[in-house]
Amino acid sequence: MTQVVHSPENSAQKLVVRLLLAMLLVSCQRTPLPDVSNNLNAPPRLKPLPQDAFVEAYFNQSPASQYTEPYRQQVRFGDDLEQKIVETIAAAQSSLIVAVQELRSPKIAWALAERHKAGVRVKVIIENTYARPWSSFTLPELEKMSKRDRGRYQ
Repeated sequence: MTQVVHSPENSAQKLVVRLLLAMLLVSCQRTPLPDVSNNLNAPPRLKPLPQDAFVEAYFNQSPASQYTEPYRQQVRFGDDLEQKIVETIAAAQSSLIVAVQELRSPKIAWALAERHKAGVRVKVIIENTYARPWSSFTLPELEKMSKRDRGRYQ
């Protein structure tokens, strides 16, 4: 088991931990809970758990909170993870390292670009399968690709 020690003096380390936790939680989605915007029989909201001083946890399926999805305008249970990630990125002062499988959120990409323009050192690490440009694939290679793999490039 790996133990991570956080120092209150190192706000950059705390920022990276928050960002990585939020991105990990985004990737752990299951079937979404129903839209609760007009549901009078929705279960009661639970009280959120207290946050640690150095590690904050957010959940995309939590009955303790709800938010309105920015893209489809549906009310959902859970924390708005995209917004939490954008806020964490916006708080970066000196450096920011993001490691993700794929980056498809325009808001997150915009936030990273804004921090870079503000002089923050931004490093983005993305899965290696995205390193090959779409234009380099031959027609036979494209025909063999699954719909999901083709979608990564479009």
